Amino acid sequence: METTIFLAKAMSVFLLAVSLGYFLNPKHYTSLLKEYAKSKSTLFLHGYFELVLGFLLVMNHNIWVHDWTVLVTLVAWGFLIEGLLMLLFPEGMMGFAKSMNKKNNGVNFVMLVMLVLGAILAYHGFGF
Repeated sequence: METTIFLAKAMSVFLLAVSLGYFLNPKHYTSLLKEYAKSKSTLFLHGYFELVLGFLLVMNHNIWVHDWTVLVTLVAWGFLIEGLLMLLFPEGMMGFAKSMNKKNNGVNFVMLVMLVLGAILAYHGFGF
């Protein structure tokens, strides 16, 4: 449980910082996403680091239970799968990033999910 609490805290800070940053500064993040969708090297590095991070997280927390701790496992698998997709299908992921940026509702939905996940993990990790 100690590892789960640690990971919940770390993940919550990341998820909340990114999602709140997006909702507080939408113009900045929209511009950032436009630049991101143009850069193949940024996509590769993002995929590489996300794959490594996801692998390390899954190796340390691949716990499938019927309580909140499964969220840590799901986020870990999310990192791993997204990293794999970025490295295996870079053109498809570039297209997906561009389409998400055109449809602000898609980005808003992803950020809302990140905000909710971050809040749940913060609640359990920090014991609010």
